[in-house]
Amino acid sequence: MKNTKTKIKIYSLLLVFLIFSFSFYYAFTLASKNTLSVSFLDVGQGDSIFIKTPSGIKILMDAGKDNVVLTRLGDQLSFLEKDIDLVIGTHDDLDHIGGLPAVISKYNIGSVLLSLPESDSAANTEIIKVSKEKNIPIIKIENPKEILLEDGTKVEILFPVKDMNGAESNDASIVTKITYGNISFLLTGDLPQSGELFLVNTYGSKIKSDILKLGHHGSDTSSHPKFLETVSPRAVVISSGKNNTFGHPHRSVIDLINKFGFQIFRTDEMGTINFETDGIDIWQK
Repeated sequence: MKNTKTKIKIYSLLLVFLIFSFSFYYAFTLASKNTLSVSFLDVGQGDSIFIKTPSGIKILMDAGKDNVVLTRLGDQLSFLEKDIDLVIGTHDDLDHIGGLPAVISKYNIGSVLLSLPESDSAANTEIIKVSKEKNIPIIKIENPKEILLEDGTKVEILFPVKDMNGAESNDASIVTKITYGNISFLLTGDLPQSGELFLVNTYGSKIKSDILKLGHHGSDTSSHPKFLETVSPRAVVISSGKNNTFGHPHRSVIDLINKFGFQIFRTDEMGTINFETDGIDIWQK
């Protein structure tokens, strides 16, 4: 009888603990619903950006070169979160899409957006294969798109504006602007200066944003002065690996950013960089 009472007491305590844990989880989730979070994941020499909207819609843009992205996503998602609504592979470079097959295999993905789905690179071939095995729609981006979510988040794909099949990989980089309230993020993949000037000439002040992810990891092939002047961000984010062999970010780009007076955030120095906004203010998490 004594053992039975002890077991009942243990089970009761366990039940209380579980109820408390789930209540805390859902209370925390609900309390976070009025903010948009954008996290520039530390995946070494590469790009990966995780976005969570106020209503809980999750977007992953790029995934670095390998499976390190799974660890970084584990830092962003609770053990109950197994869904990612949208995955975007900005272009065909390994340091942007190499980790996507592992992500698509592990998580329940809503759709995959690519600019170069016809590419025969090993990483892209695997993305297509795994996506088809899981019946995940693959959408080719060849014209601008605008998605307005119910929670007020606006996702604008500004580039490409045509079929980029056969183009050099960086030239085909998907450019996305995420806006919530008065706060916006401009994410440019590895778009070179020619593409940046195209954005300036096509969209003008529409590309102005609070946070700019510098193109091509801070390489001097991107970040044209006219483009930076037009975007006029509060801060720029550079996603690059510590002591990488490419010399990213280049000294000339850092000097240019300092000349403009923009604040600089670097994953090679700071690790994953998390921003959060309520549509009025923006802060680091």
